[in-house]
Amino acid sequence: MRDIGLRRLKLLTRTLTVGAAALAAVFAGLAAQASARKAGRASSATARTPANVKPTTRIPAAPSLPELGSDGAAAAAPQAPSQAPAQTSSPPVVSSGGS
Repeated sequence: MRDIGLRRLKLLTRTLTVGAAALAAVFAGLAAQASARKAGRASSATARTPANVKPTTRIPAAPSLPELGSDGAAAAAPQAPSQAPAQTSSPPVVSSGGS
């Protein structure tokens, strides 16, 4: 009885796997066919009507980088903070671990 149930389950699993793969292939084929038709329509329509051509937009140039000094460091050195951070003696608010 147990062996018969396992065989049925194995057959069902195999059938569902093959069916899912077949459905995936069908949907992939439909998607490829639809995109090929759409691409074919768009390219032929664009080729026939030059009025559909859009003017290209210019991309502005990138901003210039700061010049480097003789040692390869940036010409303007970063400034130190005006005040050093102060230490506090209070315990941390959040702790991980035990309860």
